[in-house]
Amino acid sequence: METLDTPMGDMSLESAARQHLLGSGKWAKFLAIIGFIIIGLIVIVALFAGYFLSNLSASMGGMGGGSTVMITAVYLILAVVMFFPTLYLLHFSNHAIQASTMGNVASLTAALFNLKRCFRFIGVLYIIYLSLVVLFLLLAIVGGNIF
Repeated sequence: METLDTPMGDMSLESAARQHLLGSGKWAKFLAIIGFIIIGLIVIVALFAGYFLSNLSASMGGMGGGSTVMITAVYLILAVVMFFPTLYLLHFSNHAIQASTMGNVASLTAALFNLKRCFRFIGVLYIIYLSLVVLFLLLAIVGGNIF
């Protein structure tokens, strides 16, 4: 297998690994851009959902004003939570593309650091989610709503 023309410190990447890194960086950039677009749409929905729901509730006698504020808050919190892994993914993509095209060890290190941050953030979210599922399941069992 061939190695890079530019050794990366103590390590050299084969051209296939370099191409995989470049491809991963490009796909990560695409996913990050789509992620930021989705975050923007969530923020827009959060800002206008309260308005539309308050008008709907006024005409139908449904939800109160507190419910619309709660829905807006949930959507804004969702947007903030999505922002950080998307930002880390964008940083990974920029550094991965730079590392693969220029053979820069510092860029490769920064790319892997941001990828680790993205995975760690998502992993912590999964732990929180699974903990809440277990907690609610236990509360439902203790409360007598299940079984």
